[in-house]
Amino acid sequence: MPIAIATGALTAGATLAALAPRARLPDACATTVELDVEVAPPPPRAPDDAAGPLCTLPAAPERPDAATTAPAVAAWPGITRLDATHYAVTRGALERALAAPQPLLRGARMIPAVSDGRPIGIKLFAVRPQSIVAALGLANGDTLRAINGVALISADNALVAYGRVRAVERIALELTRRGRPMTLHYQITE
Repeated sequence: MPIAIATGALTAGATLAALAPRARLPDACATTVELDVEVAPPPPRAPDDAAGPLCTLPAAPERPDAATTAPAVAAWPGITRLDATHYAVTRGALERALAAPQPLLRGARMIPAVSDGRPIGIKLFAVRPQSIVAALGLANGDTLRAINGVALISADNALVAYGRVRAVERIALELTRRGRPMTLHYQITE
């Protein structure tokens, strides 16, 4: 396969060389790259930027710490975001989610997360922006590791955690976001 790709690239290069004169263009960092294409002359430079550097890259915009920044939160009845890691959830919203988990399951793709051959939790992908999953502050790429201290490393543990959240007043969801551990806290209100 690599030989076929290399042969195709050489054939394409030879064809272009036969059709167009050689041109030398500087790339973005002032090194020379040879291309086999016709090139229009560059536009004249203004006098004030004639002495400027050949390789100018724009400054990266300042970003807040990605591990603690909460994703955009969807509006969902009974769930209120208090800050980046704290949420208030009404008992009714919790009961509805537990009684009919289909919206929860359709809100994101969930697959087992594995590290060094061992299960470490549940990885979320394709989180829908208007889903209950997004309203709970979860984002694409999050790895859910534990709920109220119960590690999500097997289906049995997940069922235990699922069963226990009905009777609690606080839920702590331990996860990893962009390689950093974090905990989302949910206060269950009446």
